Amino acid sequence: MNRSLLPVAIGLLSFFASSSAWSEPSTGHPTSPTPTAAGDSRFDVADRLAITNLFGAMIRGLDEQELDLLVSTVTPDFWAEYRIPGSPVLKVTGRDAFRAMMAQRFEILKKSGIQRRHIITPPYFLEQTPETARVSIHFLNCTSTQKKNWHPFVSAQAHFQVIKREGVWQFSSQIENTDIPLDLPITELLPGLKPTEK
Repeated sequence: MNRSLLPVAIGLLSFFASSSAWSEPSTGHPTSPTPTAAGDSRFDVADRLAITNLFGAMIRGLDEQELDLLVSTVTPDFWAEYRIPGSPVLKVTGRDAFRAMMAQRFEILKKSGIQRRHIITPPYFLEQTPETARVSIHFLNCTSTQKKNWHPFVSAQAHFQVIKREGVWQFSSQIENTDIPLDLPITELLPGLKPTEK
């Protein structure tokens, strides 16, 4: 081979070799339960899409007051903690209790003419395995009365544990932290809940 073409040949071989590596599909999950780099692509795409869609279903259920849709996103043993500045930590345990609480909340909001909109960030996956995931989101909660004067009133961060049973992902727990106190009494937004025992 002409010596002047040797660098070109080596460059082409390196390019095709690296291109082949780029095009190989990712088939596995992270091998470690510890967080991976934010841009790591070694995850199951279908599972991640399902979990992302699960967040969409939860938010639609909250904002459109679709109780059955909202409740379908959580497991029978689901629990949630609500940590609001100036208030004790409140907790709901079990899907039935969650349904009862949300049904009361929706009824209270309907009577008052208050509507909510949750604007959320894309889910940030702290961990994903074939059967579990730990995910966090940030959200901005907006409110209006009689569909007038929409405005944001509180931002928050929530941390979720998600599990897959029989091919379906659902939330198994949620810990929600708001940045400031809420605009309505706790008894209206989280009706029936009592402070957690220390």
